[in-house]
Amino acid sequence: MKFYKGKGCSKCNNTGYYERTGIFEIMKVTNRIKELISARESSDIILEEAINNDMQTLYESAVDKIKMELRLLKKQCG
Repeated sequence: MKFYKGKGCSKCNNTGYYERTGIFEIMKVTNRIKELISARESSDIILEEAINNDMQTLYESAVDKIKMELRLLKKQCG
């Protein structure tokens, strides 16, 4: 896979980030996760609990956005 860095333009104030899509990992801190953090459990256990509570990982978020973009391109290009 090849990645490119935007050159920038007047629309983005020469940052190269005009119309870019962010990729996020957001963990809802439930009472159970608060308990795990207080108990100083490992990050693996906390992550497992968060995923069990429907958290989407950064990787999953990126893959979903790539798939969405590919569908849009396919639709636009026929």
